[in-house]
Amino acid sequence: MENKILGFNPPTKDGFNSNHRKERYFWRQYSVISSELKEIVCVRFYQTNARLYCCFWINEKGINGTGYCLNFNRISAFADALSNAGFILDNFSIIGGGSFESLLDAVVKFNFPKVNYKIFIANP
Repeated sequence: MENKILGFNPPTKDGFNSNHRKERYFWRQYSVISSELKEIVCVRFYQTNARLYCCFWINEKGINGTGYCLNFNRISAFADALSNAGFILDNFSIIGGGSFESLLDAVVKFNFPKVNYKIFIANP
Protein backbone atom coordinates (compact mmCIF):
# COMPACT_ATOMS: atom_id res chain seq x y z
CA MET A 1 0.00 0.00 0.00
CA GLU A 2 1.33 3.43 -0.84
CA ASN A 3 0.88 6.68 1.01
CA LYS A 4 -1.54 9.27 -0.34
CA ILE A 5 -2.26 12.95 0.10
CA LEU A 6 -6.02 13.42 -0.04
CA GLY A 7 -6.08 17.21 -0.07
CA PHE A 8 -4.82 20.45 1.41
CA ASN A 9 -6.68 22.78 3.75
CA PRO A 10 -4.51 25.72 4.87
CA PRO A 11 -4.54 26.00 8.66
CA THR A 12 -5.86 29.08 10.43
CA LYS A 13 -2.55 29.42 12.29
CA ASP A 14 1.02 28.94 11.11
CA GLY A 15 1.96 25.25 11.00
CA PHE A 16 5.61 26.04 11.69
CA ASN A 17 6.79 25.87 15.30
CA SER A 18 10.32 27.31 15.39
CA ASN A 19 10.95 25.43 18.67
CA HIS A 20 11.00 22.22 16.61
CA ARG A 21 14.05 23.42 14.68
CA LYS A 22 16.92 22.13 16.79
CA GLU A 23 20.07 22.67 14.72
CA ARG A 24 22.27 21.24 17.45
CA TYR A 25 20.46 17.91 17.00
CA PHE A 26 20.42 17.88 13.18
CA TRP A 27 20.18 14.27 11.97
CA ARG A 28 19.24 14.18 8.27
CA GLN A 29 17.98 16.30 5.38
CA TYR A 30 16.09 15.24 2.26
CA SER A 31 16.20 17.71 -0.62
CA VAL A 32 13.93 17.22 -3.61
CA ILE A 33 15.62 18.78 -6.64
CA SER A 34 13.71 19.43 -9.87
CA SER A 35 15.13 18.86 -13.34
CA GLU A 36 15.61 22.67 -13.44
CA LEU A 37 18.01 22.23 -10.47
CA LYS A 38 15.76 23.99 -7.96
CA GLU A 39 15.14 22.66 -4.46
CA ILE A 40 11.36 22.32 -4.46
CA VAL A 41 10.95 20.47 -1.15
CA CYS A 42 13.24 20.28 1.88
CA VAL A 43 12.63 17.97 4.84
CA ARG A 44 14.91 18.12 7.89
CA PHE A 45 14.99 15.87 10.93
CA TYR A 46 16.40 16.65 14.36
CA GLN A 47 16.87 13.84 16.88
CA THR A 48 17.06 14.48 20.63
CA ASN A 49 17.06 11.87 23.36
CA ALA A 50 13.29 12.18 23.71
CA ARG A 51 11.87 13.00 20.24
CA LEU A 52 12.39 13.04 16.51
CA TYR A 53 11.44 16.47 15.14
CA CYS A 54 10.62 17.22 11.51
CA CYS A 55 10.57 20.55 9.67
CA PHE A 56 9.68 20.84 5.99
CA TRP A 57 9.39 23.54 3.35
CA ILE A 58 7.69 23.43 -0.05
CA ASN A 59 9.68 26.30 -1.43
CA GLU A 60 7.77 27.47 -4.50
CA LYS A 61 4.40 27.27 -2.75
CA GLY A 62 5.34 28.92 0.56
CA ILE A 63 4.05 25.93 2.54
CA ASN A 64 5.90 24.74 5.62
CA GLY A 65 5.27 22.83 8.80
CA THR A 66 6.76 21.07 11.78
CA GLY A 67 5.94 18.02 13.83
CA TYR A 68 7.46 15.36 16.01
CA CYS A 69 7.06 11.82 17.27
CA LEU A 70 8.24 9.94 20.32
CA ASN A 71 9.12 6.66 18.60
CA PHE A 72 11.89 8.02 16.30
CA ASN A 73 9.93 7.02 13.20
CA ARG A 74 10.56 9.38 10.24
CA ILE A 75 7.17 8.80 8.64
CA SER A 76 5.30 9.53 11.90
CA ALA A 77 7.18 12.81 12.44
CA PHE A 78 6.73 13.83 8.78
CA ALA A 79 3.02 12.93 8.83
CA ASP A 80 2.58 15.07 11.96
CA ALA A 81 4.35 18.00 10.27
CA LEU A 82 2.22 17.62 7.12
CA SER A 83 -0.99 17.49 9.16
CA ASN A 84 0.04 20.61 11.09
CA ALA A 85 0.58 22.41 7.77
CA GLY A 86 -2.91 21.50 6.52
CA PHE A 87 -2.34 18.40 4.39
CA ILE A 88 -5.06 15.77 4.60
CA LEU A 89 -3.47 12.33 4.76
CA ASP A 90 -4.90 8.87 4.27
CA ASN A 91 -5.28 6.76 7.41
CA PHE A 92 -2.36 4.55 6.38
CA SER A 93 0.00 7.56 6.57
CA ILE A 94 -1.50 8.89 9.81
CA ILE A 95 -0.67 5.68 11.68
CA GLY A 96 2.88 5.64 10.30
CA GLY A 97 2.33 2.98 7.68
CA GLY A 98 4.37 2.71 4.52
CA SER A 99 7.73 4.32 4.06
CA PHE A 100 8.97 7.86 4.52
CA GLU A 101 10.12 7.87 0.89
CA SER A 102 6.61 6.91 -0.29
CA LEU A 103 5.05 9.76 1.70
CA LEU A 104 7.65 12.25 0.44
CA ASP A 105 6.96 11.07 -3.11
CA ALA A 106 3.21 11.59 -2.55
CA VAL A 107 3.83 15.15 -1.31
CA VAL A 108 5.93 16.01 -4.36
CA LYS A 109 3.43 14.50 -6.80
CA PHE A 110 0.52 16.28 -5.09
CA ASN A 111 2.22 19.69 -5.32
CA PHE A 112 4.21 19.27 -8.55
CA PRO A 113 2.43 16.62 -10.66
CA LYS A 114 4.41 17.31 -13.86
CA VAL A 115 7.89 17.89 -12.43
CA ASN A 116 10.74 15.41 -12.83
CA TYR A 117 12.86 15.25 -9.68
CA LYS A 118 15.50 13.44 -7.67
CA ILE A 119 15.81 13.11 -3.90
CA PHE A 120 19.14 13.82 -2.27
CA ILE A 121 20.04 12.93 1.33
CA ALA A 122 22.45 14.87 3.55
CA ASN A 123 23.78 13.61 6.87
CA PRO A 124 25.89 15.57 9.34
